[in-house]
Amino acid sequence: MDELYAELICDGVHVVPEVVRLFGRVKPAARRLLVTDAVAAAGLPAGRYQVGGRQVVVSAGAARLPDGTLAGSLLTLDRAVQNYRRFTGCTAAEALALVTRNPAALLGDRERGRLEAGCRADLVILDAHLRVCATVVGGRLAHIDTGQDNEGD
Repeated sequence: MDELYAELICDGVHVVPEVVRLFGRVKPAARRLLVTDAVAAAGLPAGRYQVGGRQVVVSAGAARLPDGTLAGSLLTLDRAVQNYRRFTGCTAAEALALVTRNPAALLGDRERGRLEAGCRADLVILDAHLRVCATVVGGRLAHIDTGQDNEGD
């Protein structure tokens, strides 16, 4: 079973921190992946939204159907990395591998997942708290955070 990859929605809602820690102990580091399962309401404030033709209630960091059933997550990939690091106590480099090197290896993509000559110049620039500051796609600046979205954090 060690050769199989395993994905985890590391939001503390779909998977509680205790299970995240267990995942970090039982699965080989190179076979761990973080995913989001994010719905279109990710990033929106608490409220009611139409997502995929269904009403979704966003509250307390979760997206649920009116009956309380989870409707997907509100997780962004940078938050998944932050959560994984906080839940497991691993290094930033260890957490980042779960969204860079490991998924690229799973897909057999040798041009992504690492910073090396000849690889794609698709980058996400993070601050010391692992929050997105900028993105570079194909070697060109695609987004820069002006700081307006992070006020109050």
